[in-house]
Amino acid sequence: MLLRIWAIVLRVLPFVASSHENDAITVSGKLAVSYKIKWWPYQEKVNVKSIHVDLLKGKPLNLINSTANTRITIRGFVAAMEGNSRPTITGVHASERFVTVYGSKDKVSRIELTPIVGVKTSSSYRSVDLPFEISFNYEVNTFRWGKNDIVFASGDQEELVALFQTK
Repeated sequence: MLLRIWAIVLRVLPFVASSHENDAITVSGKLAVSYKIKWWPYQEKVNVKSIHVDLLKGKPLNLINSTANTRITIRGFVAAMEGNSRPTITGVHASERFVTVYGSKDKVSRIELTPIVGVKTSSSYRSVDLPFEISFNYEVNTFRWGKNDIVFASGDQEELVALFQTK
């Protein structure tokens, strides 16, 4: 697990160190997570290609703990913008709900994550699609004893994670 995190950090560092305006958008670490819809006029520019969820080590899920920590990585690209408006990822919108499994009384937790696109003025940006990779920690809760299925979704990409709550 630690090796995977270091691999992500090492892969991200060249992007962070670069100042070229047409380089990839990379955000790792603290990323604002919003639970309310706001004025986001550039959302149609986001195209998510993958979502990956890692369970981080923490306290075991048991009678007194129902919280698990995850590390989420979302990759994709932001479509080119006209003029000198360079796109960037300013945060993530999160929405959580229960979904009934078709043909069953069973339910799963569905967490939808949407990268929020902002812009900054840049005279050197040249209207190209910019790939992005964002990574952030996200806390989830179990909702019953035994197996808890949680679907993490972003765009049309999904990843199913199963957590086990013991007594």
